Amino acid sequence: MQEKIKWVVAKQKCNWQLPQSIQDYQHPLFQLPSDYKDHTYPEEGVLELPGGTATSTGANLNSSGALVTTFLTPADGKAPQYHPAYYFSLRRFFPRILTLKEPVISLTDIWQGAFFHWMYQVLPRLGLLTAPYAKIFVEQKHDFQRQSIELLGCQDCVISTAEYDAVQASQVIIPSSFLCPTHRSCQFLRDSFLPKVPILPKRKIYLSRTDARTRRLANEVEVIDILDQYGFERVELTPLSFREQIAVLKSADMVVATHGAGLSHLVFCDPGTAVLELFHANYVNNCYWQLSTIRDLIYYMLFDTRPSAEIDPDIYIEPVLLRRTLEAMERDRSCR
Repeated sequence: MQEKIKWVVAKQKCNWQLPQSIQDYQHPLFQLPSDYKDHTYPEEGVLELPGGTATSTGANLNSSGALVTTFLTPADGKAPQYHPAYYFSLRRFFPRILTLKEPVISLTDIWQGAFFHWMYQVLPRLGLLTAPYAKIFVEQKHDFQRQSIELLGCQDCVISTAEYDAVQASQVIIPSSFLCPTHRSCQFLRDSFLPKVPILPKRKIYLSRTDARTRRLANEVEVIDILDQYGFERVELTPLSFREQIAVLKSADMVVATHGAGLSHLVFCDPGTAVLELFHANYVNNCYWQLSTIRDLIYYMLFDTRPSAEIDPDIYIEPVLLRRTLEAMERDRSCR
């Protein structure tokens, strides 16, 4: 049998929308790309490797041991890409190897332990396949990994990376991986999980990071006092189950949060939900602006621009700017 790629999803158009801010400060990551009108997400597909090997670290090898990229878009439009000089000695790097006479789906990824990457680089890959699924080689180290796989109904198919370092199979099935949220990946997550969570009353939510090591609010008491005046409820997502976290964000009609993994759940918000993301200028990532654009959310941002020697410092939000931003968000919501 020959290795082959089956393209499942064609290139998707990116519908960029400008983020909103009342500050004069502009960060380069929040500017529209020059080609934004023609910008597209790459096509997505599934690679089949006869006699291949899936490893716990996200590497996939063909029958000769050559490393195959999980970003399947080929350089020549025909064949998958291989690392030109990297061939594995399997037993040296992956001593616990399971051999299967049946196919296995490779869902491992180098960033699989981080929640955002799990949500947008790992889980949506199942949407490129037709259920019922074959055996799935996937990490199950964290509660959110186990709980989300269980909600998908795939737990009986799982081969855990805790038990094996690699799986050699009659065929390794590799759905392509894409770093950023896309319309397809967002729809897969919504279709897969929203029917399985309770419906809660609509509310305004502030996602607190007091239990985090970084990106906490330096003046959170002051910020919470202001948010209370606008009817916000303080929520910590960490103690909640995966299902409960989805229900909380589904119930939100306004969300305020510092940049963090909990905002991955914005995918479950209704269109028109207003979002305020708080940053320090030293540490900025625009992934939730992209997600908000896909979901047609009203996206605002505020920056702490004070100098800091830290790479990822805590964040001070100017109270006057916060009030003005909340009022602008309320006006935008009322116009929808």
